[in-house]
Amino acid sequence: MDSNRQSEIRKEIAEIQRDTTLSPQEKASRMQLALSGRYRRNVQAQEEEEKKNLDLSQTYFQEGIFGCKHYKRNCKVKAPCCQQFYTCRRCHDESVTGHKINRYQIQEMMCFFCSTIQPVAQNCAHCHKVMAKYFCPVCKFWDDDEKKVIWHCEQCGLCRVSTNHAQEHCNLCNCCMPIGHTEHSDLLHNNCPICSEDLFTSTQSAFMPEPCKHSIHNHCFKDYLRRGNYTCPICSKTYGNLDMTDAWTHRDQIIAANPMPEEYKDWKVEFLCNDCNVKETALWHFIGQKCTKCGGYNTVISETYRPEIPLPQPMNIETGGDQDNQPQPPVAPNPDPPAGSSSGEDH
Repeated sequence: MDSNRQSEIRKEIAEIQRDTTLSPQEKASRMQLALSGRYRRNVQAQEEEEKKNLDLSQTYFQEGIFGCKHYKRNCKVKAPCCQQFYTCRRCHDESVTGHKINRYQIQEMMCFFCSTIQPVAQNCAHCHKVMAKYFCPVCKFWDDDEKKVIWHCEQCGLCRVSTNHAQEHCNLCNCCMPIGHTEHSDLLHNNCPICSEDLFTSTQSAFMPEPCKHSIHNHCFKDYLRRGNYTCPICSKTYGNLDMTDAWTHRDQIIAANPMPEEYKDWKVEFLCNDCNVKETALWHFIGQKCTKCGGYNTVISETYRPEIPLPQPMNIETGGDQDNQPQPPVAPNPDPPAGSSSGEDH
């Protein structure tokens, strides 16, 4: 055996010993293959077989423009978790169940122009084409959309995107915020109350509506209102940007047109107004309880009070008179409305 071959075998054995993913038995088996001269051929055959199973097809942002439905870019990335190629991390997370890709661990990409698999970079090492105008070597993020303002925030630890506001990192809010903002809060370090996505790392815009400022995705907020909701899903306060005057007036009219039946007209309830935090006691109505302080119906019943109604005295079959003159225990004709139920709101 010549010296070159011996040197090659020593390199193969050293490579096998350094591989921390192999068990001692697998290392011994591969070293035996290396000594017999079959290790390199087996590795090459395995790599070719793996390449056949990879999705190396081109994908498009729109006709004639490489990318995916999320981003414009001229490459695919290799997911370190499942060793498959996806155009972006969001494509991976939407198509794979059970785990999410770690963007910081991505090491390889495939150029759409020449199909060369190579280490991540802004330019292809083979054909020298640009993968995208913006490239972040930390987040392994490419984007070729000229309309976006993109930067990597060291404090946030990820890339930020803005289309209409200049932003910078705010240490009081602990995230990137529009320059010149005056209200400071760390409420973006929460999940959206509608879709449960982490707002801090979300690619969708979020805001903090009045009066409670519980953060929520813009698109989730609009869809939530379209379904007829008007209160915060976290604290139940009425959103301050909504004019509820017409809604409350309409509810007044419904109550006036629907008096309570005789057996319920004297029932009373204790209720709390979610908007002004005032507790009151008033006659119960199945449509809702109106707060006398703010005039709204965003209230929730905490206690029900019903009058004691004696039963009619049973007749004596033989004499036709009363069986006795002892009063019977009071029994309510119907069960209480559920304590804690909201008065007419659709949450």
